[in-house]
Order: sequence, then C-alpha cells, then structure tokens
Amino acid sequence: MRTRRFLLPAAASTFLLGAVVLTGCTVAETTASADVAAEESESEQVLTAALAAADEILAANENSTTVNPDEWDPEPGTTITLAGTTATVDGSGASVSGDTVTITAAGTYLVTGALDGQLVVDAPEDAVVALILDDATISSASSAAVSVVSADDVVISLEGDSFLSDTASYAEDADVNATLFSEADLTITGEGSLTVVGNGNDGITSEDDLVILSGTLTVDAVDDGVRGKDSLTIEGGALDVTAGGDALKSDNEDEETRGYIHLAGGTLELVADDDGVDATTDIVVTGGETTVDAEGDGLNAETVLFVAEGVIDVVDSYEGLESAALTIAGGTVDVVSSDDGLNGSSSAATGGQGGGSDGSTIVISGGTVTVFAGGDGIDSNGDAEVTGGTVISTSPYTGPEAAVDTSGDFSGSSFVWTNVDAAIGDAVQVVAEDGTVVAEYTTVQETASIFVASAQIEAGASYTITVAGSEAVSVTGDEVLEFDDSRGPGGPGGGGQRP
Repeated sequence: MRTRRFLLPAAASTFLLGAVVLTGCTVAETTASADVAAEESESEQVLTAALAAADEILAANENSTTVNPDEWDPEPGTTITLAGTTATVDGSGASVSGDTVTITAAGTYLVTGALDGQLVVDAPEDAVVALILDDATISSASSAAVSVVSADDVVISLEGDSFLSDTASYAEDADVNATLFSEADLTITGEGSLTVVGNGNDGITSEDDLVILSGTLTVDAVDDGVRGKDSLTIEGGALDVTAGGDALKSDNEDEETRGYIHLAGGTLELVADDDGVDATTDIVVTGGETTVDAEGDGLNAETVLFVAEGVIDVVDSYEGLESAALTIAGGTVDVVSSDDGLNGSSSAATGGQGGGSDGSTIVISGGTVTVFAGGDGIDSNGDAEVTGGTVISTSPYTGPEAAVDTSGDFSGSSFVWTNVDAAIGDAVQVVAEDGTVVAEYTTVQETASIFVASAQIEAGASYTITVAGSEAVSVTGDEVLEFDDSRGPGGPGGGGQRP
C-alpha cells in the first residue's frame, strides 16, 4: 500500500495559510495607525530578507555581463542604410558584399532600411559593438538575420519599429541557429520595438549571457523563443514570446554556476509548447509581471527556483512551478495546472513518488500563492514547509490527489483539517470560539475537504467551519485524520495519511 502524506481527497481540497482575519471590534485611530505602521515595517523586513536571499543565490552563480548605457557611445559613428538586396555604408568599420553587411570594428552603428540578406558582426574579441536598429528590417533566406560571430560585447538598441526573420531551416550541426544569434554577450535595450520570427529554430540566442534591459520585443519561434546559454536576465521591457519549445531558456549543462535565469522586471507574456521558463540550474524572480501559458511546466529549474517578489501567473500548464528546491518568499504566484501545481522534485536523486524522500523541498515563507491543480496542489517528493504568506491550494476529485502531499516531512503552522461539502461559489469560513474569522475562502470548484494552516489556529482549540453562512462541522486544531489507499477514489480521505 502506498502511503501519502497530507493527502486531502475531494471534489476539490483546499489549503489556506494566513488567510484574511476579521474582527468585530473598533480600535482607536492612534492604535490602528500604529498597527498599520508595524505591519508595513514587518512587510518591509520580510521583503528585504527575501531579496537578500535571492541575492545570495545569484552571487553563487557567475555574474552576468551587461553593457550599461554609460559603457557605449549612443552617437553612431557609422550609418548603414539597407536597400533591398544590398546596402550602403557611411563611415568606417563596415563593408558590403552582395546581400551581406559585415561589421569588423568596435563602435556604434545606426542600421535603418530593409534588407533581404544578413548583417554579420565579426569584430575583434575585445570589441564592444552597438547596433542601433531604427526602423530596420532584415530577412534572410539562408541563415540568421543578425549573426554575431566575434566580439566581446554587443548591444542592440531599439529605436522605431524593427523586424528580423531567418531561414526556414538550419543544418543539424549549424553553429548559427537563431534569427538573432550571438557568440558574444548580448544586451538589448532602447525604447523602440523589435519583432523576431524564428522560422528555422530559435528566435533570439546568445551563447554567452543575454540581458534585456528595455524595449518591446515580440518573438515567435518554432523552437525556443529567447535563450541565453550561460544566463538570461530580464530587467525591464515588454516581451511577448510564442515558442514551439521553451519560451525563455538557459541551458549551460557544463558549468554549475551558469545556466540560470533572473527575472527582475518587465512585463512578460509567454506561450510555449514546452516550458514557459526553463533553466538548467536556477530561476530567481525578484520583480516583473510574468504570465505563462505552457504545455509543459510554467517555470522549471533543475536546482533552485526562488521567488522573492513580482507576479507570476501560470494560466495553464502541465505542472506550474517545479524545482529540486522551490521557495516562495514573497510576491504573487497564481497557478493553473493539469498535474501538480507546485512540485518539489529532484532529477538527481532517487526516491519520491512512493519511494521515500528524494531530498527535494518546497518552502513557502511569504507572498500570496493560489493553486488550482488537476493533480496535487502542493507536492514535494521530499519535505515541505509553510511558515508564512497566504496560500490557497485545491485539487480535484480524481482519486489519490491532494491539496498538500509530501513524501518526506511537513512542517509549519497549526492547522484544521476536515471533510466538508461546498458548491462552487460558496463562502467557506473557519471561525474561532470567540467569533473571530480565522480564514475564509470562496470555492471555485466543488469541494469536499478543507485544510487550513495559520498562525491564528491553536492546537487543541475548537473551531467551526461554515459554508454559505451555515454551520457545517466543528473541528479541533491539529486534529489528525488518517486514511489509506484501500478506500480508493471516492472514499473519505481517498488515500493517504498525515504522519
């Protein structure tokens, strides 16, 4: 018989932590102001601690290379005017051969017009090259539209509305395989827009670090949308990415301090046939608004997935957030998944899924988390810990599924846990003996089991669960319910136990 922990079977089971607490008393204005100030101070401390922890994770990785505005000359020394199947050059450092423009020296280049051909950067290895794309259109029928084969750092600065598209296919062993391809560190900035169509493979790729500071980018690629092999950092801008593979990706598998993604700002709309955000090592979120619609995982990090601040809205996914070490310390995380919502899983270890702990962890210490899962809402193949924030987790009545399920230990606040029937739209409340509403939740699915963990709940104290204003059941804090798999789908508790 398989044993599962904190398994809450039902048409939908629910987990809340630190939900809204209501009181019926009126307090003096000075007391209220002091309470508000104290809450704001505590909130600031929590955020500061979360961002400090995120910085530690990033510090353990290789620094990403960014070409900041004061590190390149915004005034172009050379103007490249694209004209059909050729171009003209006004200035030095660039030449034209047929439908190919080649830049061979450091400097700032203004690129405008339309070209059926290719722009190549083949500069010295210590060169900083800045390309100002000002209403530039480059379409290549044979390779990448823009290909950086040699340079130290490259800047793409966006002015006006520019467009890039590439060949319909690449050789399997092709070194250059994206519409905007760079062998050097690549920084994208500016206030203009860039549309990238990846017909043959990826949309934007840097084989080193890729940093997006600003600009409006629309990427539609048959494989990965935006890829920084060593690292991908997004600090600002608006990105709309549609990908046949992963929408955002970092995939250096050879160095443990690379292959990471940092989402620090910007507005991201991601649609992917695979994962929305995928990193070989870490994903760190410290800001921005990210909306993900993925056939695979919403966000997947092999080593660490850490959310300190920002908004993550996974509107559809197979699994929402997945990592060997998944921590939500702040921000807002909303997840809709066909399988597990939050999944702690280590690909490097054995165990989990009925075979004991695999060493993975899920930790929720702050923020607001809402999970509507087709499988387990919060599922750790190792341990899970919930010590703060507001958490709502539901799972459907499909047999042995749970709002919270761990293969290892679960720790956190005191809880109440019971079977209770509620229809869609019913207001469910947990009420203490003195009438205080400890937690409340309006159901979005038919619900037959509820789990509530909160600092407001005391072990051994009595609570009443109300549904749509009517008393449904009385429960006791930290009361333990035990069920086993032999009951099967539909049985009370469905299958599992709390240790």
